[in-house]
Amino acid sequence: MSGKTAPGLPGLLLACVVAVAGIYLAERLLRDDIARGRDQARLDAIREVMPLSWNNNPLADRIRAALPGPAGRVHSAEVYRLRLDGEPVGLVFSLVRAEGYNGPIALTLGIGYDGRVTGVRVERHRETPGLGDRVSQDHSDWIFGFEGKSLTGPPEEDWAVEADGGAFDQLSGATISARGVTQAVARTLVYHEANRSRLF
Repeated sequence: MSGKTAPGLPGLLLACVVAVAGIYLAERLLRDDIARGRDQARLDAIREVMPLSWNNNPLADRIRAALPGPAGRVHSAEVYRLRLDGEPVGLVFSLVRAEGYNGPIALTLGIGYDGRVTGVRVERHRETPGLGDRVSQDHSDWIFGFEGKSLTGPPEEDWAVEADGGAFDQLSGATISARGVTQAVARTLVYHEANRSRLF
């Protein structure tokens, strides 16, 4: 026998307590960092589609809304309210659902209080690389064509892709994806027009 003795039960308990406390503290610090990172990502996405001036905290000024989706289905979306010195500036809808060729396309969409689109971005999709994925800002500038548009310019009946007699480019080889995004933006504009006062 070496003259060393095994640590007693109190020593083992203390070691366990210290280990558990360390794990809890690390998890708490990481959780706070993850939450801060998630909030920053949301703010960055909001700024992308709402370039107008605002000075409130939209993360603390948001509601959920039941938006009309493809084929008449309703889906829930976050609505962030943007204000400047308390006055309404616009709304950011996230995530708006569009129907793509390979499944849902998730959009973040900004609409100014005057009813004009301030920006649209694709957040998630499963569209075919080189074809349907061109609706995304990462693969073409097509999505920027909605900026500044409203239900009066072009008129509501022209909110469709050219293949359907509308005013928007259908993207060669990606008509279904472009149609789905265009319809989703139009539906959200109609919803905004009908519910603007209530949403604010």
